[in-house]
Amino acid sequence: MNFRFLLLLLSLLAVSSFATVLPTDTPTCNISYNDSFSIRVLDAKFRPVPDADVFVRYQYSGSVGTEGKGTYHILGPKVTNQSGMVNVYISNIETVKSRLECGIDINASIGGTTSTKETFANAHSNPVDVQVNVYPVQFFVHDQRNVPIAGAKVTVGTEDGSTNENGYVTIFAPKGKANYLISYKDGKQTGSFTVNDDVVYSAVLPYNSLAFDVVDDLGNTLAATVFFQNKSVELGPDGHYFNPSIFGDQIDFTVTYSGITKQLTMFPVVENTTRVVFDFGSPTLANVTQSTADGSTRLFINIFDPGQYASGVNPSSVQVTYRTESGTQYTDWTKATAYAISKNNFAVDFPSFAPNSIVKFKIEASDREGNRASLTGSFTVVAAEPANNDTTPPQQETPAGNGSSLIYMSGAALIIILIVFVVFRLKKGGD
Repeated sequence: MNFRFLLLLLSLLAVSSFATVLPTDTPTCNISYNDSFSIRVLDAKFRPVPDADVFVRYQYSGSVGTEGKGTYHILGPKVTNQSGMVNVYISNIETVKSRLECGIDINASIGGTTSTKETFANAHSNPVDVQVNVYPVQFFVHDQRNVPIAGAKVTVGTEDGSTNENGYVTIFAPKGKANYLISYKDGKQTGSFTVNDDVVYSAVLPYNSLAFDVVDDLGNTLAATVFFQNKSVELGPDGHYFNPSIFGDQIDFTVTYSGITKQLTMFPVVENTTRVVFDFGSPTLANVTQSTADGSTRLFINIFDPGQYASGVNPSSVQVTYRTESGTQYTDWTKATAYAISKNNFAVDFPSFAPNSIVKFKIEASDREGNRASLTGSFTVVAAEPANNDTTPPQQETPAGNGSSLIYMSGAALIIILIVFVVFRLKKGGD
């Protein structure tokens, strides 16, 4: 009996305790309420987070809305100030208590990380703190002389910011590996780092000097217009451009002169000087010679592109067309075979033509800038001379001087005999 009494007593105490806690777990709000308060966004170490995005969702009315579901409003995004704060004001016009909702959903995000908190109208602290699990990453961007670079854009994940006059910017990132991009004018740097706590990161954007000259194919300087990094520069009569400090490993320029535009890409670390050439001169076609063999004709022609900085002849551009004429009759223009046989020297092969045909031809060529030149000419196909059909063998002629040679040979023999005879007599007399 005493055991049952004790069990009942404990049950009553438990119910009493539950009834005591219930009112604090389910706050209520007045009908047609207004609420004005602040929201403070904090990082992983409970420090204010500036530039965070804050959204607030609440019920505006439970009676007004689609299919009796009520109307909900979303404020935001509101961006926190340097103290990590935003101020909000909400209002609910509902007059029926059973349709009233007092809940307020707060969503705060920065660095690609989001945190959500629920509170209740007129039943919360002020400010309402929302913690986001991020850490500050402080970038110091400078050149190779350690001079701060102001206005450099730093991007980490989905967040970005620009360095101040001292070269610093702070961006929040969650724990783990983070990739970054730093850009300033044409200078760029990418990399990664690991976030376990607060990070201080020093990044170097080096600069280089850069220069180029704008000339034509004859070497004359041109007062061109240069466009790069969203600005244009008018060059003087000397056609010279110089920049003592330019950022970036790859610099892209647009150079314009007399309505012609050229794209220029420079890599200052590899080579920081160059020449931009506008080739206005056409190639020269000269020294055409002709040879005929086995009834076919071949032309030889010298094609060259004059000028100190000429772009040179484009071999694939050499084209030759021809047609034959005989009296008032002529053929259609036909393409001949042209090919390079050495630098600036080309040959053109023609097929066999009827004797006494007049062949007119046109040779065209371009340089590598597209400047074209042409040369026209003609040649006559001469009839071949008839072959000699006389089969009479030629008369053999005695070579001049054969008689004199026989006389000389006979005299020499007599002299030799006489010498042998004298030697023999002398030897015999001595005996």
